[in-house]
Amino acid sequence: ETLTPLATNGVNAEVTLDGGNESDTYNVGLIGDATHSLINVFESGGPGTDVLNIEGTDDPDLFLLRAAAAQSGLAFVALLNQDPNFERVNYNTNLETINVFSKEGNDRFFLDDTRAAITIDSGAGNDFFILVNLADYGEGEQIHGGSGTDTLLFAGSGESLVLSALANNLVTGLEVVDLTGTGNNSLSLALGDLLQE
Repeated sequence: ETLTPLATNGVNAEVTLDGGNESDTYNVGLIGDATHSLINVFESGGPGTDVLNIEGTDDPDLFLLRAAAAQSGLAFVALLNQDPNFERVNYNTNLETINVFSKEGNDRFFLDDTRAAITIDSGAGNDFFILVNLADYGEGEQIHGGSGTDTLLFAGSGESLVLSALANNLVTGLEVVDLTGTGNNSLSLALGDLLQE
């Protein structure tokens, strides 16, 4: 079963989704502005491949991706709207794939751990990807910058990123890597890392 996204107005409420057995696709369209909502995608699992697609707006979006310390703990993707409003999508570990599309605008992503294979496509605009802790950037996570000048920014210290150690296409379309953070960070790369599409 495929659930289609909202297109015109936000859900200012709490909604819980569970497609049950077989392959399920959840399409969640975020609205922004003053929308305040909580969407729980608590897939019960079973046979099949379950996918969550989250779509942002054409305005500058601010996303926060976070997970609890426990592997079985709560994890979410949130669009931070006009204070104090937000659109938060909670998910569990029974989802095989999560895709986040931020569309147009100069978007920002704060990456502070996840609990699924997540692909971020930032679309058009000058976008920022802020890694709160490089150790939380796990296997199966992908960042794809679109058109514009896109930046990968280190927020911490003592971090070391070796691009050649990442599988092909895990990080693409970025024009700037900012190592400033709060202390000493390092980046190792080879010519082949820069030439990969």
